[in-house]
Amino acid sequence: MALLLSTTGTQNPVILYDLGERSFAHPTVNLNLELEYPLWELLESADLAYVLLNGYVTLNFDGNNINIDEFNELARGNMQTFTYDVDNNGIVDNASTAGNSLQLQGNSGAFYLDRANHTGTQLSTTISDFTTAVSAVVTATSGTAGFAIFAGTAGWATNAAHSFLSDHATLADTATNANHATLADNANDSALLQGQNGAYYLNRANHTGTQTVSTISDLAINGTSGWAINAANAYQLNNQPASFYLNTNSSINSLIDVDTVSIAPINADVLNYSTSGTGNWVPINPKSIITRNTWLLSAGVNAISVTDRYCDWWGGAMNLSGYVVPVNATIQYISANTNAVQTWTAEVRQNGTNVAQLAITALASARSSILNVNVSAGDIITLFVTGTAINRPTITVHFVER
Repeated sequence: MALLLSTTGTQNPVILYDLGERSFAHPTVNLNLELEYPLWELLESADLAYVLLNGYVTLNFDGNNINIDEFNELARGNMQTFTYDVDNNGIVDNASTAGNSLQLQGNSGAFYLDRANHTGTQLSTTISDFTTAVSAVVTATSGTAGFAIFAGTAGWATNAAHSFLSDHATLADTATNANHATLADNANDSALLQGQNGAYYLNRANHTGTQTVSTISDLAINGTSGWAINAANAYQLNNQPASFYLNTNSSINSLIDVDTVSIAPINADVLNYSTSGTGNWVPINPKSIITRNTWLLSAGVNAISVTDRYCDWWGGAMNLSGYVVPVNATIQYISANTNAVQTWTAEVRQNGTNVAQLAITALASARSSILNVNVSAGDIITLFVTGTAINRPTITVHFVER
């Protein structure tokens, strides 16, 4: 089963905007659209119905040329009467037995008659010999050692030769483990709780959950210098608190020799550095030590032959409803992959304009070098596949907040 498209040349090219701006140059002959889109998405396309109605294309479904009315019947799920109900009697025709199918969901009638394939339960009243069979069991078991079934009275009864209590030990004479309390012992205390002694429950290694900082007795907060193990000594850089380097009036671009940086955890936990040496010098940039938010945007097309179209996004092409950037950010990388070794270009479009791309040559997957393309909060980002007959392409964009 296939939905084939051919252009007529009345309009060139033919563009289906609600299918990712897919375009078809003339002449296009018997192109199988179901290799690129699921049938339901094609039948919901208003643009495909429009170009068929206006004669820009012709469509062939399962070997039959269809007009706009038949296309709409397909879209309504009308059993494709023009194909499968030739005599228009409301019953699907069958090549061998008119008005009668050979199978139901791939199985013959014998499958549905076989009790081994049945599901659910049924009442005893639907078993024709249920009463006779049960009576035979009762007769065979009553009067012998063991239990009789409904021995003439309501409920279950035991055989006179056996009693639930007379032949079994009760709580009064049951031996207990020396480490566990019984009814006869102290009901409020025992040597074990769920098989563990008190030391097990006191050992912090066995504790669960979390606790707040205020419960740590030797951890204090110094209001000037930040966190400290000892309130008199906070973590510092060259005997200066973090506020010194975050203050715009101080020299935040002072240099340190990275080869001579050392930590002295024994005394004041101070991060020291030396201004002498011949190592590599780097600027101190407080912003570089602050972790910034990063995230990914990924979209693709689940089709084996994709040509020059937007990726799908939440059920539709991204050009219909793209991704909104939540905060000012920077595009650092683009990565992409396909289901085969191919040559194509993955594009990132900002408000419809291509601002970053990754050209892939004869590879199944690739990643760009660092791009550093800035985008702003509120920008619309869409991902576009440039290439011919690309097999299930996926594009992923790496963002970092700025």
